[in-house]
Amino acid sequence: MEIDANGYAALTMEAIVRRTSLSKGGVYRFFSNKKEIALALFEYIYQQIFPYDAEELLSWNLSISETIVNSIFTKHSGPGNEEYLLVSRIWLHMLPETMNDADFLRVSTEFDDKISLIIEDFIEHKSRLEKIRLNVKKRASIRKAIQVGHTLVLGLMLEKLAGKTEEELIEKIRFFIEQNIKDALESNVKDRKR
Repeated sequence: MEIDANGYAALTMEAIVRRTSLSKGGVYRFFSNKKEIALALFEYIYQQIFPYDAEELLSWNLSISETIVNSIFTKHSGPGNEEYLLVSRIWLHMLPETMNDADFLRVSTEFDDKISLIIEDFIEHKSRLEKIRLNVKKRASIRKAIQVGHTLVLGLMLEKLAGKTEEELIEKIRFFIEQNIKDALESNVKDRKR
């Protein structure tokens, strides 16, 4: 991909046309400029990073901690993850645009909000299944942990691109979950036993 080779700033409509089977007019029929193409690609990348909904996460029948770890790493690990690595590199090239451009920031924020809702919904359903009561304070703690977790995952993606092993990254996310989300649920286990 052109963005992976030369970065977003160097991307031109001419380069995009060279990479497609469309004429320049054909490309402009769908996208009026490189930003529209980049935004569509940015949205696609985010969908590839986290393609799950709460029902799918529940269907895995794993603990909350293992479900979160697997949702972050499973789809992207092992042989054949070259496409994910390419998508990650392109995402990395485009990430600075979230600081400079309101449309890129909107896409990033909408994705973060969507994931937060999916994870919250999953934890809510899983807690009900396990008969764990979540009071307002615990829900707020979980919400905060999810927000901090987004930042951690972004950092882990950067570390993976820098060559860290998946085992090192999984260990970091497990530690984070143990210290944040699981602690909030554990105190509820005590409430459940009373």
